[in-house]
Amino acid sequence: MRHHLATFVLGGAALVAAVACSSNGGSGASSGSDGGSDSSGDSSSGGGTSITGTYGTATVQPIVTSYWIGIPDDPSESGGGPYLYFFSEAVTCEQISTKGWAATLPTGTQTLEVIVGTKTVGMTVMDSVNAAPNGLEVNYLTAPSTSETRAHSGSVTLTSYVSDTSVTGTITDVTWPAGGTINGTFSAVYCPTGVEL
Repeated sequence: MRHHLATFVLGGAALVAAVACSSNGGSGASSGSDGGSDSSGDSSSGGGTSITGTYGTATVQPIVTSYWIGIPDDPSESGGGPYLYFFSEAVTCEQISTKGWAATLPTGTQTLEVIVGTKTVGMTVMDSVNAAPNGLEVNYLTAPSTSETRAHSGSVTLTSYVSDTSVTGTITDVTWPAGGTINGTFSAVYCPTGVEL
């Protein structure tokens, strides 16, 4: 097993993480308080993501894993902006690389989907009817259900965007039709093979 040091820049601070790789080029887990990803995007930590509030009446559990997927169904739907997924359980990039992955997550895993209609740092996008350039779509579900609940208001602002690497930002006053609001900050790493729900 080889170990490599990788440097990640998140929110202006550098993080050095040891990345373990098997001798056949496979990937291992990344370590570090702010998370990270190896070159294949096989691991991520929710470190740097703090979202609080409720999904309806369910309290948001701490985020364990945060990804920006590389293979959305229709990239133009968001004007090229990132498709983000946040999980309350440890999830690998490989686990979200096959269509229908939501049904395979551990029971009770909370999943937040955030489709951001911009790559522009500092631009706030508001909730829209559907994902759109300069718009925002936010959904949540709890495994093993694959039925999403869509937010009806709120906004997201990107604070950093590094193409095919990482994205950070803020979530403000995202509310759900049956009640509940979430707020927080996020840091997601790129999962090149990740697909939409």
